[in-house]
Amino acid sequence: MLELVRGLVDNAQRPSSRNAAEIALEDICDQYGFNSAIAIEYGPGLKTFSDVLDSDPDRRSRWPAEIDRYLVSRCVELTKTLAQMSAVSRFDASFFGGDEICIEAARSLGMLEGVAVPIMHQSGLSGVVKFAGTPELHHMQIAGLHTAAYLMFAALQSTRKAEKGQAHLTPREMQVMEKAAQGHTTPEIAMLLGMSERTVNQHTDNVAAKFGTRNRVHTVANLVRLNLL
Repeated sequence: MLELVRGLVDNAQRPSSRNAAEIALEDICDQYGFNSAIAIEYGPGLKTFSDVLDSDPDRRSRWPAEIDRYLVSRCVELTKTLAQMSAVSRFDASFFGGDEICIEAARSLGMLEGVAVPIMHQSGLSGVVKFAGTPELHHMQIAGLHTAAYLMFAALQSTRKAEKGQAHLTPREMQVMEKAAQGHTTPEIAMLLGMSERTVNQHTDNVAAKFGTRNRVHTVANLVRLNLL
């Protein structure tokens, strides 16, 4: 048990960037036999997701800065229910109470069944770490998974703080990304700001490179999540 927890602590302390934290979360999934994992931090008032750390690279760009409040509310209620049951709880489709919208959302994310660790703070529920899959776990592994979830949640918060201090937008980049966040296309942004479409794309690419995002939608969502837009 001591060796397992020491390895988890090393994994959580190592990340200096979001990508490193995602890899560390993926390593934990591999150790336990889960398919993937998502660490979700709830926003103020439990109305939004303020941040998400995802071990699945194909799923990361699908997380918007804000998700439909109804789905967030249902996810929070599910997490509260699980927290009342146990610090580490298994979940499946039955926990959604027949709510087809939530069931379909969970299915599309590959999170219809697995293990959830509610993250509790002095002020109450703060988030959840959900592991997808149904590997058999003995009691020592469950205790280690609980520790791992809290460590990765701390890593999620640490990488966000580091991101805020590392990357900055130039005034022109800010203008371009603000227009993109408003839903304007490249030609529209070029016309509104009096620049060429090539220059608009160059600014967008520069911002994506700074934050390690993969496309314009992902970049805008990341900037909103970091409160830079």
